[in-house]
Amino acid sequence: MPGPIKKIQGSAKDILFQDDNMFFEFSDRYSIYDWGEMPDLIENKGANLFKMGVFFFEHLQSRGFKTHFLGVQNDLVQVKKFRVIKPELIDGRYNYSKIQQAQNNFLIPLEVIFRFGAPQGSSLLKANHERLRELGLKKVQENEKFENPLIEFSTKLEPSDRMLFSKEALEISGLCAEKFKELKKLASSLALALKELTDLRGLELWDGKFEFALDEKGELVLIDSVGVDELRLTLEGAPLSKECLRQFYAKSDWRRRLLERKSKVLNWKELMLANEEIPAPLPLEALKMARELYQLLHDVLAKGEGLERLRRLSKDIQAYLKPKRALVIGDGGREHALALKLSQSPQVEKVFIQTKKRNIYANSQIETIPIENESELLDFIKKNSLDLILIGPEQPLVDGLADKLRGQGAAVFGPGKAASQLEASKAFSKKIMLKAGIPTALYESFSDYQDAMDFLEKTNWPDGYVVKADGL
Repeated sequence: MPGPIKKIQGSAKDILFQDDNMFFEFSDRYSIYDWGEMPDLIENKGANLFKMGVFFFEHLQSRGFKTHFLGVQNDLVQVKKFRVIKPELIDGRYNYSKIQQAQNNFLIPLEVIFRFGAPQGSSLLKANHERLRELGLKKVQENEKFENPLIEFSTKLEPSDRMLFSKEALEISGLCAEKFKELKKLASSLALALKELTDLRGLELWDGKFEFALDEKGELVLIDSVGVDELRLTLEGAPLSKECLRQFYAKSDWRRRLLERKSKVLNWKELMLANEEIPAPLPLEALKMARELYQLLHDVLAKGEGLERLRRLSKDIQAYLKPKRALVIGDGGREHALALKLSQSPQVEKVFIQTKKRNIYANSQIETIPIENESELLDFIKKNSLDLILIGPEQPLVDGLADKLRGQGAAVFGPGKAASQLEASKAFSKKIMLKAGIPTALYESFSDYQDAMDFLEKTNWPDGYVVKADGL
């Protein structure tokens, strides 16, 4: 009789153990920038990753590569289990001596990274001379491509990944020099096999990562699932899969703070959580595109169909990922709150706010502009590329500013002059509510003081009276 199931929950997928059996269970969660589980679930992502994971395992096995994939059982991917020998933290450094003493049947504590080029966002574009020299490069240009994959290494079992030079990668790998050389060659062959597939499907493969183990016979085995979240794919320049999710947050204030913390302390995440510096949820539009993206990537890669639909979606993603700049018009507490919330959106690169108060924000994404009249405001809007203008105060709305800006082609949040009468005039609002059958209290409107007093003397409303002036 099978024993109980033990589950280890990851940030994006779960690992299940039952007796000597090991399974992968793909989830709708996702993780970026080493943060762990992000706020949103991407509907059906897990189901599509499951199907793609099986497809990649079977495809690579058919090409003669050895993997730890054993089959499918109850919508779970069954895989062979290997020993995980974790490094020990001693005096602020990770010690791998136990792994170096292992003979076989263990997970190699490295992520093996392959690169066919350096697209926008690639860490190669910021690499120092020493790292480039190890790869046989003098310098790298954005979108430069390599005929054969470059192989690099990073840590696998430490809290945060860190890049390694080959000498240190060899030292902590637990492999002899000859087996380490074989590892690099195997990673290169796997990368070329994947590129052949993605080229056939019309997608561009830039980089990715593999994980390996050494089995009982001392042979290298590809482990963990290979899927679109382990690969950087583009279509006509648009990022796909996990890179797309990273780009949703690339310009956010949360990511800026994350990078600052990471560069200074090991417990960066604990500090951010303590200060409530957490990622904002994705907008509904981004979630919708992410759901569709994983489905189409499965169709294109596993079935060879749906490329045109994916091409249309990739164009929508590119437009969505364009860094947004917003202007908040108004100088009150409401407008300052709106500017702060806008700056927290992963879509927004810059927020301008019309105010005479300078240097009141620690947030680098918010810039105050001391505009005092409509002429200066219109001139500022004309000279700056703005994706959204948000009008806070009622008076400029009543004066028709939203209509004027829309007439110039601007995207404006705020009602036009006609609709603003609902706020500007109590009498107008009452007429509209009565005409539309919207429940509202009884009312009478007066423009003469004595007429109003005569009405009060002649009328007895049991709930009493409220007197309001018409207008702002």
